[in-house]
Amino acid sequence: MVELESSFESSSPANAADTSTSSSNAGVASPPKPLRTRGTKSVLSPDLVGALDRTGVSSRRALGIVAATASSLGHGPQELVLNPESIGQARAKYRSTLAKDIKETFSPPTPPTVHWEEKILPQDDGTRAERLAIPVTGEGVEKLLGVPKLHS
Repeated sequence: MVELESSFESSSPANAADTSTSSSNAGVASPPKPLRTRGTKSVLSPDLVGALDRTGVSSRRALGIVAATASSLGHGPQELVLNPESIGQARAKYRSTLAKDIKETFSPPTPPTVHWEEKILPQDDGTRAERLAIPVTGEGVEKLLGVPKLHS
């Protein structure tokens, strides 16, 4: 039978209770405790997320920009929720809210004219795909309804 000894010693009563072993869990290491808990303060406002989207900044690069900005404003990284996933989630929520608002508030003064045109556009993987652009125009109104991919 092998007993594990801890090389970390602490004088606090809470840590002393954690390092004591009983016969039922002898030889089993306890899971590591987090060094600190992350904060719950979010600095990702809709305006900031929109600006990051409009400028085409990736979530990883946005993380660096937002963290540096928050730090220069006096916020420590331990009090903020910052990671690429939270930035991606904020972007998805912003886009969804923006699309919903545009759909609800779109009311042209006159009936719009629907146009369509096929285009061959590049894709993310470097290939090209045929797509159908569907814009609507009217009196002082131009909206792009969609650009779906054509499969045949």
